[in-house]
Amino acid sequence: MFESSSEQKGPEQAIGERLFTEIEEYIRSVSLPEGELSEESPEQFGNNFYHLFMDQELQEEDYDSLFITNKLREMERLYGDEWKKFLEENAGLVNEIQVLIRELRADNKAFEAFMTLYKNPKTTHLAERIHDGGRLHNIRVQIWDRLNPLLETASKIMRSYGIEPEEFYS
Repeated sequence: MFESSSEQKGPEQAIGERLFTEIEEYIRSVSLPEGELSEESPEQFGNNFYHLFMDQELQEEDYDSLFITNKLREMERLYGDEWKKFLEENAGLVNEIQVLIRELRADNKAFEAFMTLYKNPKTTHLAERIHDGGRLHNIRVQIWDRLNPLLETASKIMRSYGIEPEEFYS
């Protein structure tokens, strides 16, 4: 799902329509709460603090080390034992964060596919159809609305382990 257009064969319109269909299927697979659609950009607690947990997730999936950012490596270097203890003793919280990180990764892939449509003049009209509904944006807002409080909690708990979480906010 959401393969990059450079890996695909066929006319641009057919590729665009396939990406459009995949994005629509993704949007339908996510339940959004009833009510008004958000116009606001989602806030991110601690800016890129979430990368620490995304990298942990990638490491557990045995991704090539090139995909792991310096945040996780720096955490392990500065707070190796404290970080391990935090992860072990807060496994439930870390798991909740990683569930939402997986949702965020899926959303990022959908957004990348959307941008592929948007940047191509032959498929911009498909991107506009997705954008007009606002649902893709609202999925991202919903994920961050659930993820931010968990990240804030993790940040507070880290302090009790002697970890300075602010070092990983940028």
